Amino acid sequence: MSLSFGFTVSLTSNSTMRLSFCFIRMKGLMRKRSSTAARLQRALSAKSLRPESPPRQTAPLAEKRQFIMETRVQFTAGVQSQERHLFLFNDLLLIAKARSGGNFKLKEKVRVSEIWMCLNGIEDVCEVTKSRDTSFVLGWPTTNVVVTFG
Repeated sequence: MSLSFGFTVSLTSNSTMRLSFCFIRMKGLMRKRSSTAARLQRALSAKSLRPESPPRQTAPLAEKRQFIMETRVQFTAGVQSQERHLFLFNDLLLIAKARSGGNFKLKEKVRVSEIWMCLNGIEDVCEVTKSRDTSFVLGWPTTNVVVTFG
């Protein structure tokens, strides 16, 4: 069974972020909508999304996932570029593609502990000239891309 899902991001009055997920079962096209924190937590920690990741360590109860920032960037690998949105949390980076109506399609979910960044080596990852003032190399175990803000 294959699953696909999208999500909507909105900021609440106390500057916390609320994510609303829409799960779609591809075979039956059955939809489940959820905005509860418990279902969001289960979706973000689903083992089926990153089966190659090491087992998750249990964090102390005092340490909660906190939203830090969201930004639009361009990912470039080789000569191919893609528009993406980054959602940075204290322990997680979500990489999504914008859809219509303020929705996003989740493309990657990477733990912050698995990420590396570098200002050198842009030309090794990207065959297109990118400004060093607005670009850097971002990588995780399966991917290296040049991220450009703009």
